[in-house]
Amino acid sequence: MKKLKQLFRKFHNKNQGLTLVEMIVTFMLIGLFMIAASKVIANTVSVYYTAKGTANGMQVSSIIASKIRGEIEGARDATITTEVKNEDGTTNEVTLPYVMQLSTDATLGGQNETTGYNKIEFTDAQGSHVYIGVNEEGYLVVHYYPVVVASGEVKSTDWVFDQKAYMGYSIKELKFTQPKGDYADNIIYMSLTLHSSRYGDFTYTEYIQCYNLDANSDTQINCKTE
Repeated sequence: MKKLKQLFRKFHNKNQGLTLVEMIVTFMLIGLFMIAASKVIANTVSVYYTAKGTANGMQVSSIIASKIRGEIEGARDATITTEVKNEDGTTNEVTLPYVMQLSTDATLGGQNETTGYNKIEFTDAQGSHVYIGVNEEGYLVVHYYPVVVASGEVKSTDWVFDQKAYMGYSIKELKFTQPKGDYADNIIYMSLTLHSSRYGDFTYTEYIQCYNLDANSDTQINCKTE
């Protein structure tokens, strides 16, 4: 132990300071450690935000899809009266012999680039004429067409979620299609894409069965482009 102390004092007396080369090497090593540490931290933060974005996206899409599913599943066989544009620019009301209509509506959001229709219109389980789409702010809207209330006044209603339910997301795309092939005629395919400036995009898809519609009657669902 005594010899070790003597050796340490000898070394300490010889090296009263650091040379320029030693300082440069020291700073280079510190720099390398900092770069490595920053990459580890960046990767950890990236993984965290990816996981957080996925969790939030799943939660928000589940809330939205649950509302859409609840409305569409109960669609029933009834006629829909809607406005049709004539060649001369005028419009007139026409009663359509089907219960559900998928269409492209330029006044609604949620269109983007993929195939499908951004508006679905039908008669719900309570007999109300409704459509589902995306408003200008990028949020789900369930529009109930005008009905006569007790006072005799004609009113329409737009049902929307509170914006807090979206957790910073908005709807980038909402599309409906009627799948072909082995699927029954009362199946609707829904594709929902959410967007967040913080977490990016999250896509959710689901097949929805309209239980009150005939599974073998393709006349009940009409697809068109306005």
